[in-house]
Amino acid sequence: MSLYTTARRWLATNSSRVYLERFLQQAARQLPAGSLVLDAGAGDCRYADLFQHTNYIAVDFAKVAKPYGELDVIADLVHLPFPSAYFDAIICTQVLEHLPKPQIALGELHRLLRPGGKLWLTAPLYYEEHEAPFDFYRYTRFGLDHLLSAVGFQITSLMPLEGYWGTLAYQWRSAAYQLPWILPSSYGGTIVRLVSIPFLITMKLVLASASVFATHIDLRYYDTSRWHCKNYKIEAYKPDIPKSAL
Repeated sequence: MSLYTTARRWLATNSSRVYLERFLQQAARQLPAGSLVLDAGAGDCRYADLFQHTNYIAVDFAKVAKPYGELDVIADLVHLPFPSAYFDAIICTQVLEHLPKPQIALGELHRLLRPGGKLWLTAPLYYEEHEAPFDFYRYTRFGLDHLLSAVGFQITSLMPLEGYWGTLAYQWRSAAYQLPWILPSSYGGTIVRLVSIPFLITMKLVLASASVFATHIDLRYYDTSRWHCKNYKIEAYKPDIPKSAL
């Protein structure tokens, strides 16, 4: 492998994506062959291959201007065309922030799960606006606990998806991208703007390098002691006894 290829791979590495794939790999390993699995908000279906041994059904509302995978159903998550207790498992990753009525959508996912069925869900705490105009919320662990518990889910695990270094990597990568190459005229005259160029270039390089370093530290150590993560990952299930009957 060339030095150039290695450098490109390092620069492109995103610890959140790595940890998300590991999270879903773990989910897939727990599911017997032939399980009915719903990917709620599947988007480009990038994790479909992990569930080849199951009956995988991809659903999305397909209203954002982006590439989509092979969707089985196009529908809003607040009203899905499946009977109650139909699925053995549901995955819903990086979707909840795009739902204007998240509690109703979670209630619908709860309806679709068979008793004992599992939900694997991730949602952001810290992330820039994206997929406009369908971007509505960010979630604390307490908010996620409240929303899921309110519709009847039993949470078995609620943890940061990535560690604190992953959050730093994202912040530094964003700063490197957002810094201009030259200051706009509102910052001052031509001389000020020209003199600032070496500083801006240096800052971009420093921040980009720091982001790569932090990403690989995050993948090595997964430091969650500060709970200042980009995203949370949740494992939950639908109890055999409805909450209302307890």
